[in-house]
Amino acid sequence: MALSYNYEKCDDSNWTKDDRNIAGQFCWSLMHVGMQNVTEKNKDEIVFRLMFLQNIGMGAYTKDQTLERYIDIVNKMVGYGTNVGNETRRKWISNKIKYFAREIQNDIDIEKEKQEEERKSA
Repeated sequence: MALSYNYEKCDDSNWTKDDRNIAGQFCWSLMHVGMQNVTEKNKDEIVFRLMFLQNIGMGAYTKDQTLERYIDIVNKMVGYGTNVGNETRRKWISNKIKYFAREIQNDIDIEKEKQEEERKSA
């Protein structure tokens, strides 16, 4: 299924050019944090998840953002909607930890294979 988004319900009256650019890509951030839309009720959870990911080195953006910047972005995106499924915090964190654990295990396995190859060729 293709990722779709809609930000027509957002109050864009005070948006900058940068805000408009962010809006066009914000669906990827919501996918990253497992949230379907931005509401007054869930915006703090979205900020929490963005900061959580950034603090474990899996940030949604190529450059780290400040807490204040995340709050500003998410506040401006209230009304934004996607076809991404919603995940509870527990399920979302569990999935992220499992992903992180797989990455670590893969690194260990690759290093062991490398060492084994070096041992065989010595």
